[in-house]
Amino acid sequence: MSQRFSLIIGLLIIVIASAFFWWRSQSEQQINRQVDLFIESIEYRKLSLDSKEDRHVSYRELFAPVVEVSTPAPGPTGKFSLIELIEQIDQLQSFISYLEISEESRRIILDGDSAQVHITGNFAAASGPNTRFDLNGTMFIILVRDDDWRIEAITLEEG
Repeated sequence: MSQRFSLIIGLLIIVIASAFFWWRSQSEQQINRQVDLFIESIEYRKLSLDSKEDRHVSYRELFAPVVEVSTPAPGPTGKFSLIELIEQIDQLQSFISYLEISEESRRIILDGDSAQVHITGNFAAASGPNTRFDLNGTMFIILVRDDDWRIEAITLEEG
């Protein structure tokens, strides 16, 4: 009886692990992980335990070689190479004391090797104790799949 029970438990563990790895490899889950890494990397506080170098590693994993960005001031706008975009983000983070994204909803639209992610929420930044910018709106992120999902465009719109 115990051999049979052990065999059943072993098979159950294999089935559960296989299902988990299958679920984790689905495009929607990969996109969600990339978007979560983007939000985690772009959010910023002057007093933070993560280093600029750690964020740069994340950016290299996240962004396509060329990224089109459209954000309200003080954020960057334009078409940037990966190196230029990292410099723009570093410059933005040198001017502000924090950047926070409070996500209300997220929708993913898959179309083959491209995807659009719509994040609705509050996007807040502060450049000093009395200067705070709050924007309630939607961030549109376009990702393309090469070896992995990479962010190709980011647009932040009010409303």
